[in-house]
Amino acid sequence: MSLGSYDTDSSALQKRISLQSEGGKNDLNSWILKNAEIEARNKVLDLGCGTGEQSLRISKTIGKDGKLYSLDISQESLDFLNENKKKYNLHHNIETVLSDFDNIPEYITNFKFDRVVSSYSLYYSKNPSILMETISKILSKDGIFFFCGPSNSNNQEVRDFIKSLDSNSIKAENKSVKIIDYFIEKHARNYFKKIESFSFDNPIIFKNAKNLYDWWSSHNLFEPHLKEKFLIKANNYFTKNKFFCNTKKVRGFKLQKK
Repeated sequence: MSLGSYDTDSSALQKRISLQSEGGKNDLNSWILKNAEIEARNKVLDLGCGTGEQSLRISKTIGKDGKLYSLDISQESLDFLNENKKKYNLHHNIETVLSDFDNIPEYITNFKFDRVVSSYSLYYSKNPSILMETISKILSKDGIFFFCGPSNSNNQEVRDFIKSLDSNSIKAENKSVKIIDYFIEKHARNYFKKIESFSFDNPIIFKNAKNLYDWWSSHNLFEPHLKEKFLIKANNYFTKNKFFCNTKKVRGFKLQKK
């Protein structure tokens, strides 16, 4: 799966995170840390860390005796994380790595991790089989690899909204779900004996048309040619309704070698 225009845009990512935090009812980061079983003194690799929302939480959890490598393909996103790790005095255990997923051995050698995590990013790997093999090799004997991504009905309310504007919209489809299934069935099972699945729902409440538009326009679902239609329908919607609810639906997988 190729990177969308907003996948490496740190300002767009921060806008989405802010709106989701403001209107969300549940905390994705707490769910990830719980199911990945991240603990004090762990050595952790965060694959596709983005601007570091999860990395900062992981850093606080593992403490001064832990170690975190935060890897991303966007230097802009890593710069944002580097600023925040200094701001929150977490620079002692976070090391940022500029790389795509398929070159991990070039940057991280002779190091075993207790945990490897990846949120909404694993499916951008160009060589999933090699990636899975690499992760299995860099994990410690009792290590855990946890990754998550969208379920089939993720953002369904916004997708339906877009579909009502243009019935031929290809962005109303959720292609990443099939890629995650492919990862599990074709690659993960070759290197991990134990695979557990989890689910997470987070209803996001938008209280006005501007917030709904701001979220959409910072997401890969955005279609510029539908902007005017979207705004007209969104404004009309909020004259009749107090809020618009869009549900983030997530699937998570915990993989272990034994």
